[in-house]
Parts: sequence; structure tokens; C-alpha cells
Amino acid sequence: MKWFVLLQTIFFITACEENQQESFANRYTLEFSKTISYPLDSATAHSPLDLGLVSWDSSMFYLTNRDLGRVHFYDAKTQEKIGYWHFTSDPKNNLTGSIGLFLFAEDSLLVFKRPLVISLFSNSKSDILNRTFVELPMYDERNSLRSASVAGVVRPIRVGDSNIIIKLTPVILFHSELNPNATLVDFPILSKVNIFTGEFEDLPITFPTSTKFVHQDLVTIVYLAEAEDYFVVGFVHDPVLYKLDKLSGDLLGSFTVPSQYTVDFTASKGIADGLSLGEFREKNYRYFQMLFDPYRRVFYRQVLHPNHDYEIGTRYYSTMDRPEGFSIMIFDEDFNKLGEVDFPSKTYGYQAWYVGPEGLYISKSNYNNPDMREDFMDFDLFELKALED
Repeated sequence: MKWFVLLQTIFFITACEENQQESFANRYTLEFSKTISYPLDSATAHSPLDLGLVSWDSSMFYLTNRDLGRVHFYDAKTQEKIGYWHFTSDPKNNLTGSIGLFLFAEDSLLVFKRPLVISLFSNSKSDILNRTFVELPMYDERNSLRSASVAGVVRPIRVGDSNIIIKLTPVILFHSELNPNATLVDFPILSKVNIFTGEFEDLPITFPTSTKFVHQDLVTIVYLAEAEDYFVVGFVHDPVLYKLDKLSGDLLGSFTVPSQYTVDFTASKGIADGLSLGEFREKNYRYFQMLFDPYRRVFYRQVLHPNHDYEIGTRYYSTMDRPEGFSIMIFDEDFNKLGEVDFPSKTYGYQAWYVGPEGLYISKSNYNNPDMREDFMDFDLFELKALED
């Protein structure tokens, strides 16, 4: 019996070590501070996608209701409602069917729809003053379909008064009849777009060479984090982060910042063993979205943990449905890793998060959480704390 217990212990330790990187000493952590609550009603249903502090006034929080064509504003300190923008009910002009929203300026909202239409709404006193739109070309010179990817986690980056940087996805890059010799590493993934003219230019960054060894349907996801004069690009399978100048788009450097957990999509080995793409993705650790904290000058990067509840055919519409746990990596502007903090499963709608003067806010809107409230959107506040030596 003693030998059996000993063997069990050795097996458990070995299994854990297989999912761990080499030891790393955390210097910082995220410490729970308090829960704040924004009141909801039928016009402000839970939204895991379009919310956060407004860029021009960090004392204001916003969330959107695409179906009703509204952007609601709250006082971020008291969580009291301030008011809302109400857009026309004309289906050609409202927010229904949009794949992404972006508060571009104090009186302007960008609405993204397929196929590759960007609408600019200018708002005053809850009325639409004007609407312009641009359409991006469906194909580039290599005949690869381009699809704007801005919904939820991949928000555009504003550059000046008329440009944004958005991610473009090669949706049918691998269709042999269109481009038999293309690979992901040949395809530009970011473009700077003029929202008034539709003119765009590709930025000098493509998918990393590591994608050559991974099934393309697993790794086309890209995440951005924006600082004042530069931004960072990360990939779902790769610990390497890329720093680009916001104004010029030039690549300023690349930095390897690995999770304490093994993120390994190399050769998509699980698929060869009979796993579907969905199973492979759900059974592996993978990098997720990023945020820059301008108050403490650090970055946060989420790492999703294996989803042991996944069943073939399951479809998750947002992180409000998802049961898995996750961790958050912390690193500074020199890309030195400062820590990594684990968060429990079935608790957070982690896609809805934002940074404020007090710390990092993570939504508790998760349908697997028995404490989730339909009439409030609750956020847990976490403060960045240095660990004692």
C-alpha cells in the first residue's frame, strides 16, 4: 500500500512538472481589493465585448447594447448611470450585426461590420450628426481574402485624428485554388486604415515562423496591447511579443516572455492523434488577450488553462459561457516578467476586463458562477502588489 501511494505521488508530481516551465520567482502579484457593481436593466444587458473606461476621461465607464443601438455611460467611481448615446433604428445605420465597436473620440463611434465596412458615427445630444463609411478591399495582391478582426478582444488602435490600426485575417489564405504556395508567414496581419478615405497600408509584421509548424486554423488569432507611443503584438501559441512604433508602424524589437505553463502547439501533435481542432485548442494552455496599465507601467497577458469540461460540438459564444481557469502574466515595459497569478475556473468573464487608477478590474459575469447577478455587472478589483523577499 505504501508503495502504491508513493508511486501515485511520483506520478502526480511528474504530471504537474510536464505542464510547468522552469521555476520562476514571482516578484509581484494581483491582490483582491473589492467588488464594484454597475446596475443593469433591459437596455444594459451583460456585454462581455464592448466596455471599459473611455479614453478621453478615465472617470467614465461605458458599455454598449448593439441591438438597441446604444452606448451607455457610467461614473466609474460611483457606478451610477450618467446617460447614453442613442443611434438611429435604421438598420443601415445602427449597431445591429456589428462585429466590433470602438469609441474613437469624444463624439465619435466606429462601427465595424462585414464585409469590411467601417462606419463613423458623430454624436451630439443623442442625435446622429453625420455618418460616413469606408470599405476595405476584399482581396490583396496575393488574392487572399482579408477580414477585419476587431470583435471583442482585438480592439483597434487609434493613430492621430484619422487613422486606426486593425488586424486583418487571411480567411481563405490556404485555399489551394487561390494561392497554392502561400503560408501564414507571407501574410501581413496589421494595417493602418484612414477611417475617412479607406486608404490603408500594411505594417511590416507577419505571422512568426513558428506558425509553419502549427495548424493554421489554431494560430490566426492576434492580440494587441496599446501604450502611449507604441503597441505590443502577441500570438495565441507564442511566448514571443513584438513591439511596434504606433506612428510609423516600424518593428522596434521582439521579446520572449513565457508563461509558467507550457504553451505548445508545435506540429499540432494532438490533432495527429485524432483530436479535433476544437479539442486540441480546449485541451491546451494558450495565450489570450493583453492590456497595458498606464498607471503602474506594466502589461497584463492572460493565459487560458485547459478546459476539462469541453465536449465535442460545444460552442462558446463568449467568455461568459466558458468554464476554464486562467492565469495573468505581469511584465514591465522592458519585457521583464514580474509574476504570474492563477484565477479560478467558473468564476470570471475574463474577456471583460479593464484598467483604472486603482488597479485591474475583471468581470464576474460568467454563467457558470452561481454568484452572477442578472441586474448587475460585477467586477473584482485587483491591485498590483510587490511580494516580500
